[in-house]
Amino acid sequence: MVKGVVGALSTATGETISQGKSTVRHVDRTSAEITDVYDQLEKYKKAANTDSLTGLANRRAFDEELADVYGGSVALPLTALVLADIDHFKKVNDSYGHAIGDQVLVTVGRVLRAAAPKGTFVSRSGGEEFGLILKGWTRDEVMTFCHKLCSTVARRKFKNSRIGLDLGSVTVSLGAAFASQAPCAEDLFRAADVALYKAKQQGRNQAVFFEESMLGEHHKDWWIYRKTLPAQLEFEE
Repeated sequence: MVKGVVGALSTATGETISQGKSTVRHVDRTSAEITDVYDQLEKYKKAANTDSLTGLANRRAFDEELADVYGGSVALPLTALVLADIDHFKKVNDSYGHAIGDQVLVTVGRVLRAAAPKGTFVSRSGGEEFGLILKGWTRDEVMTFCHKLCSTVARRKFKNSRIGLDLGSVTVSLGAAFASQAPCAEDLFRAADVALYKAKQQGRNQAVFFEESMLGEHHKDWWIYRKTLPAQLEFEE
């Protein structure tokens, strides 16, 4: 009888272990499938927020990041928006074609990304315009950085000896504003954009920080400027 009980227990234990192993394998498969789904979702999310041309964050990601500035997760007084716009970009497209224009965009994007400190949000916010969000920066630090961007881009030679192309240098104009100067993301963008417009007015290849007086001073001309903007080969390193 004892042998029978032991045998039954042994059989039951073996079945339990077997079932346990089967359950573990099932859980492992399910976990792997969940991980695969999660990885795919992350890839889709990244693709949805990435500019296909430059590889930078796109306008969608830019808008989300800008909205987060007013979500209480960062210190508003030390958060700045910088807009960088390629000067005379339409002439590049008209003179050399959109393929060359695209490579100018890619190259300028690389320069901005390389010049920005680690952790800086850098995006192509639209057309020939790039948006950078700087957190924890003073005004002097922002302007020093902007001047550095101007000079770094201007020093970059846009040429491709293989096809005999030499555009010389390309410049950018920049406008900057603090989040504390605007009540919402839309107004912050407008403030930086007005400063960018003034940089264009003053001769381009320079940076201007937003002042409230600019709204009345430049608003009409700025609005006309924005309404008339057009819709929007590898260079040697």
